[in-house]
Amino acid sequence: MDKEYICPHCKSKIHIDCNYCPVCGKDMKELEKRNLRDPEGLINVYPKASLSKRILAALIDWGISVVGLIPGLLILFFVIVNNGMYNNYYTYSSDFPVMFVVSVFLIILGFLWRTIYVFIKDGFTNGQSIGKRALGLMVIDLKDNTPCTKGESAIRRLIMVLLNFVPIIGWLVEPILIIANEKGRRLGDMAASTQVINIEHYKTNI
Repeated sequence: MDKEYICPHCKSKIHIDCNYCPVCGKDMKELEKRNLRDPEGLINVYPKASLSKRILAALIDWGISVVGLIPGLLILFFVIVNNGMYNNYYTYSSDFPVMFVVSVFLIILGFLWRTIYVFIKDGFTNGQSIGKRALGLMVIDLKDNTPCTKGESAIRRLIMVLLNFVPIIGWLVEPILIIANEKGRRLGDMAASTQVINIEHYKTNI
């Protein structure tokens, strides 16, 4: 349901997209901040983002984050197979040590890429990870109505990482909040003062 606010002049209910009050004709650019913000001072006009889009965006971002691991894992697999380790015959070829080290090095780089990407992905241009850009989502800073920064993206991810240390319960907290919270804000969003929204709902004139 679209957000409505109260005209500070005549107290009529006004649609959020109106520039002028249709009742008293006053300029809505003078709209009082309390009509746009919650008691904590955070912008409170954006509806909950599409859950299905969030799930698909998360799957895309997961795929992008793990793609860097593939080269190293493939090399390691072929090194093991070519050297007979799969059937307990340890007949190493002369290039085994070199290729093994190369595969481990590439795997480490893959983990490094994954870590960096998942922490800063929502701080890319317009607060959109690659997955969110593909699905028409963005993350905004509710304090000043600007796209999420890399620092805020890192905070959002850090909360999820910390919760993952708590078996089962910790794994379920964020998904449950995304479904149950009125704005779809999980603990990471609350810590970073952010919200995931459908990009068509973003308003630059707030």
